Amino acid sequence: MEVRSVVVRQDGEVVFEHAAAPFALEHVHPLYSVTKSFTSVAVGMLVNEGRLSLTDRWISYFPEYEGEVADERFRDVTIRNLLTMTMGQESDLSYIGARDDWALEVLHREFDWKPGEVFHYDSLCSHLLSMLVQRISGTKESDYLAERLFMPLGIRSWWWEEDQAGHTTGGFGLHLSTPDLAKFGQCLLDGGKWRGEQIIPAEWVAEATKIQMETSPFYPSEATEDSNGYGYQFWMCRRGGFRCSGLFGQLCYIRPTDGLVIACSSSTTGSKALLDPLYEVLFKESNVRETVASERDFDSIPLP
Repeated sequence: MEVRSVVVRQDGEVVFEHAAAPFALEHVHPLYSVTKSFTSVAVGMLVNEGRLSLTDRWISYFPEYEGEVADERFRDVTIRNLLTMTMGQESDLSYIGARDDWALEVLHREFDWKPGEVFHYDSLCSHLLSMLVQRISGTKESDYLAERLFMPLGIRSWWWEEDQAGHTTGGFGLHLSTPDLAKFGQCLLDGGKWRGEQIIPAEWVAEATKIQMETSPFYPSEATEDSNGYGYQFWMCRRGGFRCSGLFGQLCYIRPTDGLVIACSSSTTGSKALLDPLYEVLFKESNVRETVASERDFDSIPLP
């Protein structure tokens, strides 16, 4: 396991940070699918402004694609289906580089399930959301969040990939430093606030970071970190936490119970390799605190 950098925030303060040579804390790293959680925030901002509803059908915003639909079930795909990875297709990443317009990769496929029925993790869901953000806001998702999220959080060094048609890649492609990723986690932990200013709508943070789709039926029991449920482009974790999670162990873990944010840039097999040892310590320490508190309560009871 290679952890390049890690930042821990607790109760609003940075309590630990470290970067392994040759990396430095200010270096930006690819976040891979952590990007999806940022796309969720962009959608949430539009919902909060009344410019979008989760029950809206994606195709209603893109009339130019009406003639490209191969399976009529696509016409029923809602924004909520895309946010919860329940579009209805079993696709893969073979679309990258295959065509300039990645939306056609979705539109030209047959559906495997009815929209909303089956959870299937698919970066194309997130990419369609990025295209939607651009269509409604009139600017690329990267530019939209640069003004509304990155600048208020003091994030100055970042970059974001685009597809061949010039759309921000909604499911991956954002590059941030680990301290800046931790700021994002802190903002989520604080209900969308940063230094007293409401950056992300509080209602959206609450809804996006709770279970919106059960995932346990679709993962083997040993895949513990993927079987705890999914929100709106956020993964649920054991014992009350949630996370933004990316390929090779990119992680932003938030546990409100402890006021805890942990951000990592890594090169490993995934979040589970990082979270299992974290839980071993965190839950042990949590149990110790609970035991101590209980003993104090008992000691405070007056004897007859």
